[in-house]
Amino acid sequence: MKNVFTLFLLWAFATCSWSQSYWINEVDYLGDTQGLEVMGPAGAALSDLSLIFYKVDGTIDRIENLDGTIPGNGMQMNAVWYDVAMSQPAPGTGGSVALVDQAGSVLHFISYGLTSAVTAVEGAAVGLSSELIGVQLLSGVTLQLIGQGLEYADFIWSLPGLATPGSLNLTQFVGNVLGGILGLFEAQPSPIVQKVSVWPNPAMDVVRIQWKPGTVKSTTEMQLIDLNGRILRRAVSDDQGITEWTVSELPEGLYLVQFLREGQVIDQQKLIKR
Repeated sequence: MKNVFTLFLLWAFATCSWSQSYWINEVDYLGDTQGLEVMGPAGAALSDLSLIFYKVDGTIDRIENLDGTIPGNGMQMNAVWYDVAMSQPAPGTGGSVALVDQAGSVLHFISYGLTSAVTAVEGAAVGLSSELIGVQLLSGVTLQLIGQGLEYADFIWSLPGLATPGSLNLTQFVGNVLGGILGLFEAQPSPIVQKVSVWPNPAMDVVRIQWKPGTVKSTTEMQLIDLNGRILRRAVSDDQGITEWTVSELPEGLYLVQFLREGQVIDQQKLIKR
């Protein structure tokens, strides 16, 4: 009985802590329709939250008040997308934004597409410095969190991933060890079924790409991209067989294999070079 009571207390603590959590989960500042995703408790009203956009000098550019609710999804946490202009002063240059509640508390403060953090000199975030989350590589490939957990600290900003506005990111799962024991949370399935196999991964000398039967089209382009967004390899898919790239001369590290059709990213996978 004592063990059951202890588990109940742990569950209650986790649930209460999580129910107060809101953060920015995905950012698109290069797409035709720019915007960001807010993560929070499923079913929660967002009318008490605002977005404060900051200029590089730390002054306020504009304030956007949120509305609506976070959709239910059978779990306690979900994401909702907002179409909102993300860049200033010019399209594609990045910016900074703070997520703020009605009491003026800053829930999250980030900068995207910039090389240095922004320190706010006015507004709710005054005196706070933003968190740099990275640079977007292409339209349709957004800055997003990956990992598994219940709180913002459980996730990390990774290589830009395939855009999933309004849904949990492709490699983002809601839950933890405690949730698994109690059966409280389930991992969100990936909304996109991967169409290719990339192997070996990690790779040392050669990487091979093979499409699943019936999914390949000769108009599909494949690209190997490094962390700086440089395209290192490019090929058009072969309807018949396997594409091979020599990678022995590339530095060790993390790369992105992207697949595009008619200029739009339709799939991607991470590749580790050793």
